[in-house]
Amino acid sequence: MTAFLTSLTFATPWILSALLILPAIWWLLRLMPPAPKKVRFPAIQFLLQIAGKEESRAKMPLWLLLLRLMIAALVIVALAGPSLNRTELTGTDRPIVLFIDNDWLSAGNWDIKEATLNRMAKEFYAQDRLVYIVTTAHPQNNSDYSLKAVSPDSLSAISRQVHPLSQGVDHRVFEQYYPALSRLQSPEIFWFTNGYTTTGSETALIDALEKIADLGSLTIYRDKELIGPPIIRSVSNSGGGITVEITRPANSPARPSMLLARSESGKILEKMPVVFDGITSQSTSVTFKLPNEIRNDLSRFEIQNSKSAGSVFLLDDRWKRRTIGLVTNSAEEDTPSLLEENYYLENALLPFYDIKKNTLSQLIEEDPALIAMRDTAALPAKQSSMLEKWISDGGILIRFAGPKLANARSGLLPVPLRAGNRNLDGAMSWGKPAKLGKMPENSPFSHLTVDPDITVSKQVLANPSPELSQKTWAQLADGTPLVTADDRGRGKIILFHTTAKMAWSDLAISGLFVEMLREISFLGSFSPSQSASDGLLAPLALLDGFGRPIDLASQQSLSLSYLDPQATDRGLYASGYYGSPQNRIANNVGPNIDRYEPINLTKVTATTRFYEEGKSLSLMAPLLSAALGLILIDSLIMIFLLNGSRLLIRSASTKAVIITFIASLSVFPASDSYAKDDLDRLLQATLETRLAYIVTGDTQIDEMSKAGLTGLSKQLRRRTAIEAAQPLPIKLEQNELIFFPMIYWPITADFEPVSDQAIEKINHYLKIGGTILFDTRNQLAAGVSNGNFTRTPEGMRLRSLLSRLDIQRLTQVPTDHVLTRSFYLMQSFPGRYHDGELWVENTLNAAGNDGVASIVVGSNDWAAAWAINFEGRPVAAMVPGGERQREMAFRFGINLVMYTLAGNYKADQVHIPAILERLGQ
Repeated sequence: MTAFLTSLTFATPWILSALLILPAIWWLLRLMPPAPKKVRFPAIQFLLQIAGKEESRAKMPLWLLLLRLMIAALVIVALAGPSLNRTELTGTDRPIVLFIDNDWLSAGNWDIKEATLNRMAKEFYAQDRLVYIVTTAHPQNNSDYSLKAVSPDSLSAISRQVHPLSQGVDHRVFEQYYPALSRLQSPEIFWFTNGYTTTGSETALIDALEKIADLGSLTIYRDKELIGPPIIRSVSNSGGGITVEITRPANSPARPSMLLARSESGKILEKMPVVFDGITSQSTSVTFKLPNEIRNDLSRFEIQNSKSAGSVFLLDDRWKRRTIGLVTNSAEEDTPSLLEENYYLENALLPFYDIKKNTLSQLIEEDPALIAMRDTAALPAKQSSMLEKWISDGGILIRFAGPKLANARSGLLPVPLRAGNRNLDGAMSWGKPAKLGKMPENSPFSHLTVDPDITVSKQVLANPSPELSQKTWAQLADGTPLVTADDRGRGKIILFHTTAKMAWSDLAISGLFVEMLREISFLGSFSPSQSASDGLLAPLALLDGFGRPIDLASQQSLSLSYLDPQATDRGLYASGYYGSPQNRIANNVGPNIDRYEPINLTKVTATTRFYEEGKSLSLMAPLLSAALGLILIDSLIMIFLLNGSRLLIRSASTKAVIITFIASLSVFPASDSYAKDDLDRLLQATLETRLAYIVTGDTQIDEMSKAGLTGLSKQLRRRTAIEAAQPLPIKLEQNELIFFPMIYWPITADFEPVSDQAIEKINHYLKIGGTILFDTRNQLAAGVSNGNFTRTPEGMRLRSLLSRLDIQRLTQVPTDHVLTRSFYLMQSFPGRYHDGELWVENTLNAAGNDGVASIVVGSNDWAAAWAINFEGRPVAAMVPGGERQREMAFRFGINLVMYTLAGNYKADQVHIPAILERLGQ
């Protein structure tokens, strides 16, 4: 009741003052003259019955008086224009400014935010208000931060234009747009906030809000319960596996969730529970211990049932754990020694590589990605030849200098060396151990920070040459090369001009040494500079705020400077892959976040409201309908009182009133014939096999769905053993789904947001074996977008819905899918349109449901192709046309129903001979 009263508003509240005249109406209506009597003649008898006393007027019954007062009150309240969930506006001529947080944090509650936004937009449109919209997560290309009014047509479709992005919110827009706001005349400012701050200063944000609140009125819309999604902050390789760091906001309620590790195809490789230590804990870590072969198939981590790009972490080649061969001698003991170079190499390589230790010949046969070789003299000719071929085929050799290499002649070097070594701290040396200099720009180590405490006392020197500077990856402070590299065929040779132990340098025990080896691990598999054009990486595969793929047409390229951990504006670019398919880099939300805290909105001088799911509902028509009904009841009562009960039905006037009363019932909102599954409907759904369709609210579409499933059911009865009865409609929020093997769902652009309870109902239906055919029915319109129906309004609505379902990734129907042969042999699936693609849930590694896909998605408008009228004739024309296309549409429908009911039985090998014979093979 409290929620009802707080959402009730009046368009013209001054009319309610008329309720003050109800006492006067009471006084006027409280008396009623006595009912006239019918007396038979003769007149003498009439005169004799006249009473000699004076009769006073009888009083009106109290209940009748209250009835008429109620009629008057209903009319007055209705004329005041009551409505529910109407946006309270302070004027009709003041401009409106909407600041909308449309980042990845807003994705979780976007349905309710979208409903609120649509409701407000309709009211602004009806009042002909001037509206300006600023999205806080969109890259601001407007350098002067000027406000541009939204056209009325754009305002009516605002929810299709504003959607969650994977960029972070930049709340500096309040300060940046302040000059433009100050030029407006008393604007009404609304802020649709996600409730959190992830970058910048909260104090600066509150100060900016206070400044704009002084310009007009500020209203902040937020969630009733602030629940931020858990986000994946980072992923790191460790000796024991892959560790995923997860963060949640403070005091967020604990909700059970699972962390999924997926491959490129969407296959779940492993899943682990996400557990936070107590209520106050804001971070936790999950470690996956996977074999190297499976680990390198990893493509992404995602938190299950979290609809946010922050809960997705994409992996590129930087996170793949590669195998490196460490050259040993067979006579060496397994026990590590602090005097051995391999001890330092093994500890430095372990975080990023899987290490295989063996002789050089054995390692070349095993063909690892890289080979690390400590100080070694000249190799035998056969080994040298094998090693050269391995490098030219794409292998990477890492060598370390020492006394042996200094006194040997070897061809497997990136640059020619001088004989002997350079001693910087010997008795005959005038200098001191040298420090490291700045990393060259052309080096893969260029972004690494040089430790000033690292010194080098001995090294081997390279012979000067014109190419030496281009082959130098690291150098001493005096410019002497410390690390050189050169290409050999498709591989590389990399030489550290000092030892891998502490004999010549303390580089081997530094963190810089570990980071250098990590950068080397990227070689051959990841090199951003190779894919960059003018310092920019082109967008390759990006995500929206929900963590779903998006169109790349309007996306920005990624700057190479953004890869620097110290880069500013970390949330500027969309999450996803950049570069080229051969060399791609993943940009994720988590590493770009400074903090994750709720905003203290109590410090802001503003009106605070909550997002509402309900639409703006006018109560004028229902109240006037109720008043009309009470007036008719009053008329019936008066006829009864005047004519008596015996004449009530016989009176012509009474009959007219009754007919009028019955007709007036149409004024009231129609009763929901599907308000709940009563016994009759349950019996209809369970005693016979029936198909069903989702009611969209569009009468034309719902009638076509009914006619289409009626036609398909008729063909099932005629051609198969399935005795399908008439289809039934389903109102998603009210009716049960589990009785129907297949449900047809036509997607419309304005389909109402689906509640969480309905989503749970759908997930349960899919889990127990049900199948839903989603049909956007817009392949003809999608042809304008190169056949991509996901770019249409219906496709965007479908993507929003599917993102909330617990399903596997969708894939196009392969040529050998059971759906292509469950009853008829077919490779295309036409409906009213013939060239749309068909997508099904990828059940390759799914357990349960006999491997039957729970989701089938397309755009060919199958219901129109199946639809028949009451005479059994087709309703809709085929595009491009032909009864052959309609026949193939029926065959697809029959295949789909048989696939749903019979499962994967046609996948059994026993059917292969018959199918091959049918194909003429």
